[in-house]
Amino acid sequence: MKKYKLFAALLAVALIASGCGADKQAKTDNEMYIEQAQLTDEESNLLSMVKADRDKTFDFRTDETVKSVKINIYELKSDGNWRQKNSSEGYTIYDNSGRIALVYDSLSGEKDISIDTGDSMTSVHYQGDGENSFDGLVLSDAFLSEKTVIECEKEIPLALQIYSYGNADVYGAEQFYSPDELKQYEHVYAVTAVFS
Repeated sequence: MKKYKLFAALLAVALIASGCGADKQAKTDNEMYIEQAQLTDEESNLLSMVKADRDKTFDFRTDETVKSVKINIYELKSDGNWRQKNSSEGYTIYDNSGRIALVYDSLSGEKDISIDTGDSMTSVHYQGDGENSFDGLVLSDAFLSEKTVIECEKEIPLALQIYSYGNADVYGAEQFYSPDELKQYEHVYAVTAVFS
């Protein structure tokens, strides 16, 4: 837990040092998007000090119609339906751009989500539920890999994590939209962002 708190503090410093947000060049166009962040060497060095097994940072750009972003964490049930495990409140977007950072070892365990929305930076720590045993299972991860257009009220998958007894065919976080393809695996988790 101390590792996560230290990471959250260092991430806040890194986000502030980077100018708090997404690519400044993108501010000249009206495209609303989210994509993996291109971290500077300074940001990467700070993050490497407390690196969890998995971490990923995303930059986003919106227009004035988007007022907030909400983060959801799901578990796929055996019937192929997503069950929401955690959901954040809607974080106000002040500057039409920002960052979302995910830090975790397992999406079923402890995780930290940090959101920089212009004038505000928030970090939320989620406790693990301890429900599942992953002994003998193979872990596969996928993340949002391409610049994705933001549509209001549409879930955008940022991360997908699969535990299986064999190799999992994971092509990208967008498999969130095809839960029937994933229900064959023992445990599947997802993190999404919803802009509104």
